[in-house]
Amino acid sequence: MKIIDVELIQFRLPVFSHGTKWGYGTDCEQQDGVQSITKIVTDEGVEGYASGGVHSYFYGAKSEEIEGLVKPLLVG
Repeated sequence: MKIIDVELIQFRLPVFSHGTKWGYGTDCEQQDGVQSITKIVTDEGVEGYASGGVHSYFYGAKSEEIEGLVKPLLVG
């Protein structure tokens, strides 16, 4: 089995807190939060999903991180 694709699916949702530089949340006015799901696909049709990213639970992964770092390491 080989990984043939890594895809980042991003979406927005309303949130009432934001992350601080120390990694915890604090209340705020409603704003859009961006989250992501990373999808991994194999040549046998198996798909796996992971939520979140490296920026605490407030922010998802960035497309540059997935395309530039994760995907080249996993595909093939």
